[in-house]
Amino acid sequence: MIFFQDHDIDIAFISETWMTQQSNNTSATVKYHGYNMIHDFRQSSMGGGTAIIFKAGLSVSTVNFNITTISTFGFTSSIIKCSLDMKILLLCVYRTGPVSRLFFEELHTLMQYVTLRYDYLIVAGDFNIHIECANDSHATEFLQAMQSYGLKQHVDMPTHYHGGTIDLLFDNSNLIDCESLIVYEDVDLSDHYPICCSTQQFSKSSKEQKQIVYREIKKIDTKQLKTDFISVVNTINITGQDLKSSYTTFSEEVTKVLDNHA
Repeated sequence: MIFFQDHDIDIAFISETWMTQQSNNTSATVKYHGYNMIHDFRQSSMGGGTAIIFKAGLSVSTVNFNITTISTFGFTSSIIKCSLDMKILLLCVYRTGPVSRLFFEELHTLMQYVTLRYDYLIVAGDFNIHIECANDSHATEFLQAMQSYGLKQHVDMPTHYHGGTIDLLFDNSNLIDCESLIVYEDVDLSDHYPICCSTQQFSKSSKEQKQIVYREIKKIDTKQLKTDFISVVNTINITGQDLKSSYTTFSEEVTKVLDNHA
């Protein structure tokens, strides 16, 4: 948590948490330092696990997908509300072991599901796929698959102390400020290096503002309004007009009365 505080971290994607239950000493420590956590853990074995940690003041909520067939990687998902009309889906992923055909099938299942339902998306985590290897067919297929869903990968330097770019960050819609991205190779937190970046500013709504005009009905003097309506009925002259013209004339006179009152 010292790294979080020193770098004023708002949101963190954590892979391989090794947590074994929902509430534990780690979650208590996170909360003590002013953060909340959404996480998923392996219930049948040790290791693995993913988490999204965020400042308590942020509008972040859990989201569950109706997908139960994914077994080749773990993930945690949540939504952050940035403005009145903008919500970003956050996905923290952890994948280990050999890269199989089943992994790509399940990756497509997940990405098809989320891209059809969410306009804004950030995906980050430990994929254990060496994208720095130009001749690695799995890396090529993986990047092409993510690109097919409009996702761009931003990390281009080693993220592990043994070398290799395996901790990745994807987004769509230019959410990430690429120039702000830093890989902290000198921070000894684990065998993976922390990656930090900023996002674009989302303080303003992107929807067109609308002006709403309404009548303050509760402030109307109902007795005087009734008197004025009676006066309209008694004095309006619709002689010789057809039904449509009579209705138009009456509506105009009633509107004038309402405009005078509210």
